[in-house]
Formats: sequence, structure tokens, C-alpha cells
Amino acid sequence: RKTLAGVADKWVSDSFGFGSYNTGYVELRAPWIEGLSFKQTVGLNYRSNKNGNFTGKGVNSFNVANPNNGGIGQNENKNWTLESLLTYDRTFAEKHHLNAVAMYSAEQTTYIQNGLSARNIPNEQFLYYNLGQALAEDITVSPNASNYWQAGLLSYMGRIMYSFDDRYMLSAAVRSDASSRLAKGHQWHTYPAVSAGWNVHNESFMDGTRGWLDELKVRLGYGETSNQSINPYQTLGSLGTRPYNFADTYATGYFVSTLPNTELGWEYSNTWNLGIDFGFLAGRLTGTLELYRQSTHDILLNMNLPSTAGVGSYMANIGSTQNQGVEFSLNATLLDRNDWRGDAGINIHANRNKSS
Repeated sequence: RKTLAGVADKWVSDSFGFGSYNTGYVELRAPWIEGLSFKQTVGLNYRSNKNGNFTGKGVNSFNVANPNNGGIGQNENKNWTLESLLTYDRTFAEKHHLNAVAMYSAEQTTYIQNGLSARNIPNEQFLYYNLGQALAEDITVSPNASNYWQAGLLSYMGRIMYSFDDRYMLSAAVRSDASSRLAKGHQWHTYPAVSAGWNVHNESFMDGTRGWLDELKVRLGYGETSNQSINPYQTLGSLGTRPYNFADTYATGYFVSTLPNTELGWEYSNTWNLGIDFGFLAGRLTGTLELYRQSTHDILLNMNLPSTAGVGSYMANIGSTQNQGVEFSLNATLLDRNDWRGDAGINIHANRNKSS
């Protein structure tokens, strides 16, 4: 609680918050199939904030007759998440390792906000606790003090990883997501990811390097990611308000402030990556060389429109970008004796970006 010095009963600002974050899971293993397991995770989160304020007559004003005023506001954020994982993890003949995962996930978030303010409260001892005692014309519900939205995401994923003798590694995955934030017919997006790795150091023809070479690994990967980080209901557009005088009446008018977009879909990126990891001298010198290229398409942008359009803006999938470059890092242990250790590292990168 905050109060104004000397007038503690004339100016009050209170704020209360509560949060509860809960996660639980159940994991089952199938004894009749070695390596098979199922895991169910449930998450339930709740947050609430409440505030109240009161300013007495003439307080914080050059006019001692300025009427008192008070206000209350509260918001709630409720979120639930379900995630189901079916996993098969098994090593065959000591050299073959297989890991397969199937996933189902769903989540939903609901946000509610309300607020009320009043002036000329008949008894200042009420503070903000009984605003309904003010006259109807002195009670205000501001459009900016009330809000509601709900958004959800549904996901499916399948992934297989295989390695042989800690030398050759392969991985492939497919994921599908559906977002309620996007337009009907454009809510689903499916994208793949594949990668391969080769531990060259573990090959028999590298036996002669065991004394000074600790690691040499080459990896290549391709994958896609997606983005749906826009406010809910962006596909529907929005209305703004404008007060005006109509004859002897003070009225409120509505106008289109944001255009709807029934084609709004996912923003997505695809990335190619080639990397080499190396290590020398019992791990005292290690480094990585990375070559990458990332392309982003259907970028989610709020597009401003000329004033002659009569509408300020709309959300759309517009444009693309591409980043490509190289990054080199090197780390060395210069001193490692008793309780003394000294490390040094260097990182060099170059990046080129273009958009269209």
C-alpha cells in the first residue's frame, strides 16, 4: 500500500498479486517391450493482480474543490498445458542406438481484465471499496480498462534418431502446429528437420592421432521453425472509438482502426547449418567452425497504410529475409595447475543480411 504523507486517509494506492504455477507428470514403462515408455505432463498456471486507488477532495490539485475519485482494476491470466510423449529408446548389439519419440501437445491461455472508476464518492471513508455509492453519471467504465482474449496451440511431432558405434548419427523429425491466432484455413503449418553427424575421430584410420587429437566431428543439418507471435484476433481487425457532439447529445462513434486479414498465416524460417567441432591436447584447445544460412518467409508485420485509406494499418505476411555467414570460435586452457586455472577464448563471425 502507498499513502501520501500527512493525508494517509485521503490518498491511497493498493496493489495485490497472486500466482500459482503447477506442473505434474506421470511416466509409465512397458515391461513387455524394452525401451518403451509413456509420459503425460500437465501444467496449470494462474496469475491475478488487483489494484485500488483513491484521491480525496482537493488532494494533488491546485483547486481545493476538485472532487474526490477512486478506481479499481483486476486481471486474471489462466493457462493450461497438456503434453503426451511416447518414447522408444533401445541399444541393439552394443553399437546400434535408436530413439523414437511421438508427441501430442495442447495449450490454452485466457486473459480477463476489468476496471471501474468513480468521482464524487459521497463518503470518503469508503475509499475505493464502495464506488457504487456514487451517482450513475459519475461512474465510468473505460474501454481501455476492460479486455478479454483467449488463444491456443495444438501440436503433433514425430522424431527418430539413430547412431552407429558413436561414429554415424542421423536424425529426422516432422512437426505440425495449429494456432488459433491465425486465420481459418491457414492455422496449420507442418515442417521438417533432418541432421547428420560423423565422429571422424572414432574411425580406425584416425588411430594415429589419439595422442594429440581428442575430437573431430562433422555435422550437417536442415530444419524449419515457425512463428505465430501476434496478438489474438488480429485476423478480425478492430474498431476504434471517437467522441462527438450530435445536436445536444454527447455520443461515441465507432470506426475501423485495423483492417481484417482472412489470409493471415504462419511466418516460418528454414536453416542450413554445416559445423566442424575439434579438440586437441587432452581438451586444452577446442573450437568450432560454423557455416549457416537462414531464410525467413511470410514475415508477420503490421503494415501502415496512407491516410487516404481511412484505416491506419493491418497485420499481414509480407516480405522475406536471408542471413548467411560463418562463425569461428577457439577456446584454450593456458594454465591448469593445482588451484590455478587460466582460460582464453576468441570468437570471429561474419554475417550478410538481405531482405525483399
